[in-house]
Amino acid sequence: LIFRELEQSVEEALRALPESQRLVLHLRHTEGLEFEEIMKIMGMSLPAVKSLIFRARESLREKLSGYLSESK
Repeated sequence: LIFRELEQSVEEALRALPESQRLVLHLRHTEGLEFEEIMKIMGMSLPAVKSLIFRARESLREKLSGYLSESK
């Protein structure tokens, strides 16, 4: 039950991200692409790609902070 709630919360948090942030996370973590490959796909500079990933992770961390603090 707790796992299902966490899974739903993660899905909701991902859906709440801007599309560009969702895409870079998908390319990096699901597809396993390197930054250079993501840059080419998205037509962005390296700093822009890294910034999107950082902001996406921070947003997810904020939205899921309740679960993160419970797991410690």
